[in-house]
Formats: sequence, structure tokens, C-alpha cells
Amino acid sequence: MSHDHGSDCSAATPSDTPRVERRTERHHKDRQRALDLLFEADQRARAGERIDVLTLLGRRIAGQDGLKPMRDYAATIVEGVTEHAGRIDEIIAANSHGWTLDRMPAVDRSILRIGVWEILWNPDVPDANAVKGAVDLAADLSTDDSPAFVNGLLGQVQRLAPSLRDAADPAEDDAHAAEHPEPASTADPRDDEATGAAQE
Repeated sequence: MSHDHGSDCSAATPSDTPRVERRTERHHKDRQRALDLLFEADQRARAGERIDVLTLLGRRIAGQDGLKPMRDYAATIVEGVTEHAGRIDEIIAANSHGWTLDRMPAVDRSILRIGVWEILWNPDVPDANAVKGAVDLAADLSTDDSPAFVNGLLGQVQRLAPSLRDAADPAEDDAHAAEHPEPASTADPRDDEATGAAQE
């Protein structure tokens, strides 16, 4: 898997600036909407409730819970984080020195999941934008120490991103194996027996 996340899609000209700012603001709002849902699902699961994130997302998209329907990019974030949840948590745990996932503030945990997904699995968002977006969420919604913590951890993920992207994703490996099973052997076991008898 190989993505070029090094720079934005195109260099912004002065006439592009308002459009870029609007897109940045849209993405910030979408990240926040995705964070709200992921945080809710995380808290309900930790309280012992059996919760299906994608079912919750479907209700939110349809506006069935009385809240404003989820926009496309917010839904894409939730779907991506859910699809790669195991691998994302492994990466966070491996780079959060001195902190376990359970010890992190719950909001930070969800913010980091969004940031890791954007860095490693969304080629349309430059790495630096993904880190900044996560830091902005932490500044708006979490503790005073959270922006620096989020920035440090995601900065490390950004530096490791090329090797992390090249590493096999277990979920993708399982899906590939299911779609492309190894062909069954057509060898006749009697051939081995015959060979052994001839050698004797």
C-alpha cells in the first residue's frame, strides 16, 4: 500500500484561499461530528453495552436519533476508524510511551484514532493536515495537556508512516485470504507411499 501524503492536492493561489479555508472548516466540523459518534460508542461499550458502531452511524445518517444527519466525510471517518480499529489501537499503544489506551482521556483516545486513520488510510488528506486537525480537536474539546500529547504521538506516527503503510494490515490480509483462498492440493497421497516403497 503506498500513498503520497506529503503535500496538499495542489498549491493554493490567492484566489483559492477562501475555498481552501472553507474546506478546512468543513473538515474540522466533520472530524468533530465523527468524534462525537466514536466517543459515544466508546463510552457505551466501556459501560458494558453491546454497541455496533456502524448501526449507530446508520441511525445518525438517517437522522433517526433526532440529531443533525451525518455528512459524507464524517461518515467516511467513522467507517474507516471502525474498519481498521484493531490496527489503529495497536499503533497508538506502540507510540504512546508511558500511557495505555485505558489511561488516556476518552476524548483523546477517539481523537487519536481519527488522526491515525487520516494519516495512514486517507490519501486525500496530507499528513500535516491530519495532525493539525487532531490537535485542533484536542484544543477545543479536551484537557490543557492534550494538544501537546496528541501532537507528539501523531507526529511520531507521521514519521513512521511510510513503514506503517507498507506493513500488512491484518484485517486486509484476512479479507484477501477470504477472497483468494489457497488452492487445494491435487497431489495423490498414494504417490508419496509409492515413492517410499520404491526407496525401500
